[in-house]
Amino acid sequence: GLGMVLANLALVYEQMEENKKAIDFSKEAAGYLADVKMPLATILSNVGSNYFNLSQFDSARYYLKRSDSVAKEINLVSIVRTNANIMASIYTEEKKYRDARELLDENLGYFHQVDDPPGLIKSLLNSSNLDTATHQYAAAKQRLDSALTIARKIGYPLFESMALQSLASLARKTGDYKAALAYQSELMTVKDSLTSDKVRSQLSDLEINYKTQQKEQQIQLLQKDNNIKSLQLQNNRRLIFFYIISFCLLLAILGIVFYQRNLRNKIEMQKMKAELETKVLRSQMNPHFIFNSLNSIENFMMQNEKRQASDYLNK
Repeated sequence: GLGMVLANLALVYEQMEENKKAIDFSKEAAGYLADVKMPLATILSNVGSNYFNLSQFDSARYYLKRSDSVAKEINLVSIVRTNANIMASIYTEEKKYRDARELLDENLGYFHQVDDPPGLIKSLLNSSNLDTATHQYAAAKQRLDSALTIARKIGYPLFESMALQSLASLARKTGDYKAALAYQSELMTVKDSLTSDKVRSQLSDLEINYKTQQKEQQIQLLQKDNNIKSLQLQNNRRLIFFYIISFCLLLAILGIVFYQRNLRNKIEMQKMKAELETKVLRSQMNPHFIFNSLNSIENFMMQNEKRQASDYLNK
């Protein structure tokens, strides 16, 4: 909803020829409508058109290509043809007349066929600009008269003003200053209607709607922030409780490990003590055994029992 309000604001500013504001609101609208292909393609096309009006052709090309990409995804041919109209105007400004004529001829045939008055008017206006640039003034006058007639028939003052402005410019170029003055007077009347109290009231209503929806979004964001903070507080409490439990478990585990280690050390000390006592006993036993053995051998030798003495020594 907020995206559509912004898009409508951009259109009103475009009608009032405030292209920079139209671009700003269109870009903001595109951010909200990034996943809604049809209005997004139109908004990107409008941004390209606004950049063309400011003679920023590279930026215009960029947004027209983005619009084409989105429009082709959903087979939105009318937007692609509208973008071709703007590209034809860029080619005309860059004096690439052949490229411009090719696009415009295709567009005129397409918009005649599908009965799309706004698209046809744009194509006629662009074709008249190309005719004027190539000094084909009669053809330009004919196309502008057709565009003006259609614009008045469908009640589209913006296109009417564009046609009148081009007719006044063409009349000045051909030296018909009386006609130029008449067209200029009509143009001023139409422009006054575009900036009438009704349009300003519409703009005011749109801005109020925009601000209201912005406030509502801010309130929703604040509520979300409060909910997030509440959840974070609960999580922090859980984390603190978890840390305390973990610390207690760690202390218990360390206590058990320390106790088992002390018990193991105590057992090892007792075992070592027993081994040392055994070694001491053995160290005491060995000299007595050797002494007794020697006495026995000596006894055999004294009794001249050589065989038994030898066996005893071998054993």
